[in-house]
Amino acid sequence: MQSLFSFLLLQGAAPTPPQGGMGWGGTMIMLALALGVIYFIILRPQNKVRQQHTDFMSQLKRGKRVVTIGGVHGTIVEIDEKQVQLLVAPKIVLTFRRDAISMEFTNALTATASTDANAANTTPVAPLTGSSENNA
Repeated sequence: MQSLFSFLLLQGAAPTPPQGGMGWGGTMIMLALALGVIYFIILRPQNKVRQQHTDFMSQLKRGKRVVTIGGVHGTIVEIDEKQVQLLVAPKIVLTFRRDAISMEFTNALTATASTDANAANTTPVAPLTGSSENNA
C-alpha cells in the first residue's frame, strides 16, 4: 500500500510542460496589441475632442452666441478668465463659470436639426385601442 501511495505521490510531483502554448513572448505581443486597440479606439478620439473643446474655449469673445451645459442659450456680454456673463433675454444677464459653456449656438442648431431629421424618419406608433369609440 505504501509503495502505491509513493508511486502516486511521485507521479503528481512532476508537472508536465505545457503543450503548444504561446509562451511569454506571445502573451506580451497579445497584451501590446490589446493596449494598442484601446488607445486607438478610446483614448485618441477622446484627446481629439478635448483639444477641439480647448480651442473653442480659447476663441470665446463678446457677441458670440453659445449654449451652456445646462442648455441655456445666450450671447456673451462679458468674459474673463473664470466667468462669462450671458444675455439670455432683453435686460437679463446671467453669470456662469467659463467651463460651463458647452458649444457654439450654431453647433447646437446643427445637432438639433439632425435629431429632428432622425425623429421624422421613424415609423409612427399606432394609437392605443380600447377607447369608448371602438367598444361601441
